[in-house]
Amino acid sequence: MHFPGLSLQYLRMTVVCWLAAMCHHLYATVASIPRRDDPPTYLKYSIFAWGAPFLNLAVAIFLQIREASNIWNIVDLTPFNCWFMGTKATIYTYGLPVFLLLLSAGYYLIKAAIVSRYTCSMQLEIKQREKMKRRRALQMILFLKVCMIVGFVAGCGVASRIWKIPFFGLYSALHILFRD
Repeated sequence: MHFPGLSLQYLRMTVVCWLAAMCHHLYATVASIPRRDDPPTYLKYSIFAWGAPFLNLAVAIFLQIREASNIWNIVDLTPFNCWFMGTKATIYTYGLPVFLLLLSAGYYLIKAAIVSRYTCSMQLEIKQREKMKRRRALQMILFLKVCMIVGFVAGCGVASRIWKIPFFGLYSALHILFRD
């Protein structure tokens, strides 16, 4: 296990955590539920999106140490190029958290769509109502597309690691496209 592998694990998880935080923020914005006594929203999202992957990374290192006696020997991991975690660490500290985070992001997108439908229908002016509908629909479709791309890329990476089949080429190509 090398530093690049650990940093990639951390960055991959931060992407998904930020996506879940952004979907929650979209719902909170659509529902307009700001509270005056809460700390700044960005601070809470930052603590979650930058902190949770650190905890996840610690668990991944622990699982990797238990799976391999010598964590610096990456001979069995080299076919996967930039994926330096073992199978258990991949499943439990990447695949499962990504699935749960994307599930929560989808939940908040569905809630935002429902609330948006009702709030848009309350607009009295037809022109303003249609403008609001288009803007909200565009936001939600964008978030849905990003969630689907991130889920597909993560799924290809996990499948490549678990089944040891060449999903990795597709995963790498999508990772490069998604990154830029």
